[in-house]
Amino acid sequence: MKQNGILIGLSLLLCIIGFFVRDFFLSFSMTYIMGEKISFEKSWQLPYQTFPCLLFIICFGLIPFLYLLVKKTCELNSLYRKLSSIIFIITSGLILLVSRVMYLKFKASQINNMLQRAEFADGAEIPRIRFEEVNLEIFLIIGLAIGTLITILIFRKAKY
Repeated sequence: MKQNGILIGLSLLLCIIGFFVRDFFLSFSMTYIMGEKISFEKSWQLPYQTFPCLLFIICFGLIPFLYLLVKKTCELNSLYRKLSSIIFIITSGLILLVSRVMYLKFKASQINNMLQRAEFADGAEIPRIRFEEVNLEIFLIIGLAIGTLITILIFRKAKY
């Protein structure tokens, strides 16, 4: 019972940290993608950003429960296995997130090259990356889930 209380408390603490880190996270990511300094303040108040904000906060709070799932599914009897499972879950989430940011940076550079070649031709629709379509939170939560599944596959004992 005490372990569940610690887990819930840690999850709530990570949710609070996720709420305060989100604006910095968005500013850093969008600055890297667009190549211009973009600052976000109170991003949860932007139109259509309530659900992505909640999803980002849930991603942080979900990490202890994903670790618990790995711990219940596999035998994590050494400190090395426990730490490596946590690190692997977080790293896989970050890898998928960074790959999405890199893809969006590549897409933004393609758009800039296209605009330079077209020289704003009359009647041409200007392509762009909309902030609502970035979906970094979704890629983070998918990465955490993939990391959990891979960790379970790595540490699961074969039953022959």
